[in-house]
Amino acid sequence: MKTKKVLVISHSDDGSAKLLIQRLNEIDQPNQLVDLGAFPLGTSASIDFSSETATIKFAQNESVFTGDNVKSVWWRRPKGKAHPPTNKTLQRYIELESEVFISSLFNLFGPKVKWVSDPEKTRLANRKPLQLEIAKQIGFRIPKTLISNDPKLVAAFLETNRDIPIIMKPVGTSFVRLSDDPTDSDRKNLAIYTKIVDKNLLLRNIERIRNCPVIFQEAAMQEFDIRVTVIGQKVFAVKISHSENRGASETNLDWRHHKLNRVYERYQLSDGLKEKCVEIVNRLGLNFGAIDMCFSEGKGHIFLEINPQGQWVPSETMAGHPISSTLAKFLAGW
Repeated sequence: MKTKKVLVISHSDDGSAKLLIQRLNEIDQPNQLVDLGAFPLGTSASIDFSSETATIKFAQNESVFTGDNVKSVWWRRPKGKAHPPTNKTLQRYIELESEVFISSLFNLFGPKVKWVSDPEKTRLANRKPLQLEIAKQIGFRIPKTLISNDPKLVAAFLETNRDIPIIMKPVGTSFVRLSDDPTDSDRKNLAIYTKIVDKNLLLRNIERIRNCPVIFQEAAMQEFDIRVTVIGQKVFAVKISHSENRGASETNLDWRHHKLNRVYERYQLSDGLKEKCVEIVNRLGLNFGAIDMCFSEGKGHIFLEINPQGQWVPSETMAGHPISSTLAKFLAGW
């Protein structure tokens, strides 16, 4: 009889979480959606060091979880549903304290609990410089890349690569809010997409580079994009192409931002590339990874980055890969 639960750390509007829970129910695996965004007012948690062994308890919706009754955790959306940032200093303090406490509590669940993937390893794996270094060690082809806030080095990089297109992209998150005022709708969240830069414009404003580190990278000029989903040792690849141009700029190289219809098709990677995809996920200490690659004529397959909590639903609903059932069975220990 199955008694231990799979915890799905997300929120009720997350389509990926809904699909996974459906698959867990289909194999009779007890599970529960846990919305950490409800902490602390809608959820209670404690860590008791009074006895010889620390006792942990996390409670939500009349269910109590400890390291003894949890089989595995899908660390999908640990902050719950996205909310506008607060401009209240006290509320910011509470949010930070809550995040540190909840992370510490889950750290104490113990080695018997399977993670997809471990929160600390997920945090480290999000670092793009680390991803590129490991990818290069493994043998992936990566673009020529400079990550810097040094105007002289950036100018030299542009000069050395003056005959090839160069893109800019953020070192960390692609999302930025221009105002701390949650009522300021004109300066709301913005997304930074990968685009080819105007080198002359960049050189004219080169001193501004000091303000923030940026990734400068050789543009792959890909024929098509590839999203590879890795779960344990299983690899699912899709080719992402576009069926109809609806006004996307020629400088736009980011498939997430194309103003056209995306087409997802199953894609066959070589055994060697599959092994590399599994290896980089393992080297980062993860059990799951959504890898962005592309194919460029003359250069072959190029590694771009990996998202430890990336999107996989289109690879299933549009290309037919059984990702949700594979993930459910992995979490269930099948």
